[in-house]
Amino acid sequence: MHDIAKAAQVSSATVSRVMSNSGYPVSKQTKEKILKVAKDLNSEPDRQAAEGK
Repeated sequence: MHDIAKAAQVSSATVSRVMSNSGYPVSKQTKEKILKVAKDLNSEPDRQAAEGK
């Protein structure tokens, strides 16, 4: 998670919120950036988070 946060230039907490689909408000742009970086680094987010639910 730290690698994703560093590459996306966000905090580890923000990555955690997006990857777990916590419902915490994260901008669409930030969420998309995190999911793209995670995909590029071969990390698998929670399926619902990836689907934007």
